Amino acid sequence: MGSVEKRLQCLEQLALALEHLKVRDPQYGRFAHILVDNAVELMLHYQAETALTNKWLFPDAKLQDKSSNQNALGREFHPKVSFARRLAAITADEAEFVLINHGYRNELYHAGLRHEEIIHDLAFNYHFFACRLFQKLKWGIASWSFPIQPPARLKGAWENAQMSHRGDYNAALNAVAKGLETTEITNDPLGKSLGRALEKKILQLDQAIDWILETDKTKKSRVQIIIEAQLWSALFDESKRKKCVPLVTAEEHRALVAKGVGHPVEFLKIVMAPPINDDPINRWQKRSADLERESDYVKATKKYQSVMCEMSDLYEDVMQIGSALENHLDYLRGK
Repeated sequence: MGSVEKRLQCLEQLALALEHLKVRDPQYGRFAHILVDNAVELMLHYQAETALTNKWLFPDAKLQDKSSNQNALGREFHPKVSFARRLAAITADEAEFVLINHGYRNELYHAGLRHEEIIHDLAFNYHFFACRLFQKLKWGIASWSFPIQPPARLKGAWENAQMSHRGDYNAALNAVAKGLETTEITNDPLGKSLGRALEKKILQLDQAIDWILETDKTKKSRVQIIIEAQLWSALFDESKRKKCVPLVTAEEHRALVAKGVGHPVEFLKIVMAPPINDDPINRWQKRSADLERESDYVKATKKYQSVMCEMSDLYEDVMQIGSALENHLDYLRGK
């Protein structure tokens, strides 16, 4: 397959994604996001192929690391992104943006998570990024199998672009990509959309903590709930225990165990501190407000992901405590 056909293959994915984005629906947004991510992966793969067979295009790139070169042509996604960074095809922020989106793609496709509140706007901005990336990449001399058979979905756009550029296939392909940078879809800035979704998540966590405090009279403060929720989770999850900070030496830990563990969570309070030891709601709310003002979609995605990563374990832990408490109350009520 020549380079022209490869690029048309990427553009066809982006064109189909655009058709889905024109329907303002989370399911169509999900399909669009998966298509865009597939197109980005293809672009990065083809860029690696081009760089390794046309090294003159990248005189400043360090292409002698055979292991990294081979990995970039393999099945894994991360090495392709790292290779694109070596070529200076994408910036560090853009690389992180792509990896974050690939993580969402995996959740959408493999785990069935929907991300309904953000997926359309995220896919729209990822699509915009992908069209720009297509035009930035160095594809080298255009090659093709004669005659060129453009996908039916792109035939009209391809023929118009080809005529406008009089056989300059590189320029024609970029013109098609530029045409896919749609202005037909009305969207809020991504920062505003992500900020609203984040604020809703923070509010759910805030209300859950308040409900536990009001319902469980053994709890004296919100901070107590926050700490104990994390420690209860760490009690049964080794990966979460590893995120806690030891408060005693290994020898002191053994001595305490020898004396008798007692209540497991009270024991854990003595020997380790969970990642969050205060009430983080106010600072997360400030960051969500800052996110709503962010105009750069790459930075907005990074800010959103940063808070979500900080909050995800605590959100899960508190919701589990709340659910267990609700089930206990139902049992006492005879339900």
